[in-house]
Amino acid sequence: MSEVERERRDRLRAVGRVARGILHDVRNVVQPMLSTAFLLELKADDPAKVRELAKRIAELARAGAAATDRLREFVRQEAETGIASVFPLSDAVRDALAVVEGIIEKRDPSIRISSELAEDVLVSGDRSALAEAALMLLLNAVDAVPTGGAIRVAVGRDAAEVHLIVEDDGQGLTPGDEAALFDPFVSAKPGASAGVGLAVVFGIAERHGGSAWLSTRSPRGAQAGIRLPVAQPTPAHSGP
Repeated sequence: MSEVERERRDRLRAVGRVARGILHDVRNVVQPMLSTAFLLELKADDPAKVRELAKRIAELARAGAAATDRLREFVRQEAETGIASVFPLSDAVRDALAVVEGIIEKRDPSIRISSELAEDVLVSGDRSALAEAALMLLLNAVDAVPTGGAIRVAVGRDAAEVHLIVEDDGQGLTPGDEAALFDPFVSAKPGASAGVGLAVVFGIAERHGGSAWLSTRSPRGAQAGIRLPVAQPTPAHSGP
């Protein structure tokens, strides 16, 4: 089998996984919505019940919209190229941290985030896309940690690569899950609707010439991140 044929086969398999995932999510929304609409018709003379059931239908509609949003995110990671520039990776990570800190404040203020962001680590690419990748990694960590849990995010580099690392002290991963969780509509969260967050991270990293990884930490928790090529400074980032 040629390289082109293997690539076409892998792409078709990925599309099949996406189709099965979105079909599952939509079915889980449509059936309860139909049942609620039937009850609404029966309770048409009870204003309080009508309001309760209408609220339930609106919640289900939002869940359906979220399912289509997840599909759009998966498609978008292949289609969009964004605006390329050279910038410190820490700037994109701070964009993501600003969003996550607001989410934590509302969800669970006991969760702690620490950061070690090297300022001189430059990458070339789409800042908004890399901020989105950082956001996905951070949100995955927020979902994983228990009450009072801790998350650490770091940006650094070695001779050839830049790295963004997000660590959490949650339950960690089931052995063998690491690679599969980068597939679309695969999730390790019990009872969660399958998502595309880590698949988006993988796509963004690959589009920027890099890679993504996910692993279990010892004695507990998980580590996820991306590696990207080091960018050469432009005149705007050079010293006087």
